[in-house]
Amino acid sequence: MSYRALNAAFFGSFSTSYNLTNGVVKFQHAYCEPSFEGVEVFNSIRHPSSVVLQKFNSPSEMLDVVSNWSDIDVLVVAGFSYRLPMEVIQRFKWVINMHPGDLYTNRGATPLATDILQQNPFFMTSVHLIDSERLDSGPFISSARFAARYDQTYLDNQTRLDNLGGLLLVEALSRISSGSDPGASHWTPLPGSYQPRVPVETMMRMVSAKSLNDFLAENQDLLLHPA
Repeated sequence: MSYRALNAAFFGSFSTSYNLTNGVVKFQHAYCEPSFEGVEVFNSIRHPSSVVLQKFNSPSEMLDVVSNWSDIDVLVVAGFSYRLPMEVIQRFKWVINMHPGDLYTNRGATPLATDILQQNPFFMTSVHLIDSERLDSGPFISSARFAARYDQTYLDNQTRLDNLGGLLLVEALSRISSGSDPGASHWTPLPGSYQPRVPVETMMRMVSAKSLNDFLAENQDLLLHPA
C-alpha cells in the first residue's frame, strides 16, 4: 500500500506528545488561541524543520487566514475551543478533531478536568470528523482509554492522553494518506453529554497540585456526580 504525506494545517495547543511528525502529515500551518501560553516554549524546542506555531488574534481572523491557503488536504484540531464556522470547515476535505474525553458522555472544552471532578476510573481520548458547527458531535472514528493515575499530576495524565490521542490521529491520517476513508460512522450524542467548562480557578488548582489525589482531598466541595 502506498502512502503520500498529507499537507496539513493544525488548530489548537500543538504538542510534541502527539508524535505526528512521522511522515504521514507535513504541517504547513499551525495556529492556537490567544490565551494559549505555550507558544514561545513550543517554538523554542521545536525541530527547525517543523512549522512555527502562531496565534489567532480573534475567532473572526480564522476565515481571513484560511482563505489564503491552498493545497491543504486536512485540518487537524486538538485542544482548540473556538467553534469552527462552516466557512472554515468547508475549505478542507477532512477536518479531524482529537477530543480528550468520551464523546458519548463528556463533550465540551475541559473533558479531562470533568473526568477528574467526577473521579472516573478511566480517562479516554476520541477522534472524530468535524462536519458541522455543532461541538464534539461529528462522525466518530475511534477512541481509546487508560486507567486514571490519581497518584500522578494532571500534566502526567494529560501527556498520556496526548500520546494516546496522537496514535489515534496517526492511524486515521494514515488511512487518508493511503487513499482510504478514515472509517468514520455517524452517531447521536447522549442527552446531557455536553459538560460545562471547568472554571479557570479550579483548573489552576488541579494543574498545580502535587497529585490528583491531593487535589481531590483538598477540594471535596468541587466534586461532580455523573448525570
